[in-house]
Amino acid sequence: MAGHAHARIAAKILIAAAAATASTGLTAVGVRLWDPEREVLVTLVATSGAIAFGSATYAAAEEVRAQMAARVREKVAFVLRALAFDLHDATDLDVRDIGVSAYVRRRAWWRPWHEYLARMHRERAAWCAATSGIQWRPGMGVVGRCVSEAQDVAVDLSSVDEQLGGVARREWSRVEPDLRMGMSWREYHKARGKYGVVLASPIIDDRGSPARVRGCVAVDAPAGSMGRITADPVRERVASAATAVLRLVL
Repeated sequence: MAGHAHARIAAKILIAAAAATASTGLTAVGVRLWDPEREVLVTLVATSGAIAFGSATYAAAEEVRAQMAARVREKVAFVLRALAFDLHDATDLDVRDIGVSAYVRRRAWWRPWHEYLARMHRERAAWCAATSGIQWRPGMGVVGRCVSEAQDVAVDLSSVDEQLGGVARREWSRVEPDLRMGMSWREYHKARGKYGVVLASPIIDDRGSPARVRGCVAVDAPAGSMGRITADPVRERVASAATAVLRLVL
């Protein structure tokens, strides 16, 4: 998500710079400060018109995209909100201590070789600063492992933090891969301390052959709740939510 935002900002800056250049040139011609060749003048006029048309088209496309994204978030939020209360009933955990999220696999158009997990929505009844700001990818973290392994993955991250809290950057490469979970030392420290127990269940699209993992639904719960979060009734509820997300929006 952050990558998309940065790309849109960069595109807007480039367009604004081109528009300013064309506008300045035409203004200079208008007040007779500059008398360019005819070809240059035609280029300035054409550029100015193209930028105006492109900007209007881009704004319209962004509005449509925002409306579509809002409809998707609304549907996903409905599923995740119901899941949070289902988990409250199944685990007896306070619903305010349960966070549920849905991720989908994406590729950036400017970096098609780079796949990442875009978070469609996160639902939590109480405010919590437990988002790390990391852009997860297949194979990275609990959600990334879930997607790459195409199966449920549950990890008590508070226990992982206890084991890795004193590891220096220069020692990171010697840490067991299962503990690193595909993260760099810097990425781990951005996420450290923000999660307790996390369970992720894959969103498997079996409508074609072969079946594909489209993303995952993840639950984060307080430290010490591993037994309750990994119980079969809980796994079934999370898997059902993953199927509902698939049917509704993917």
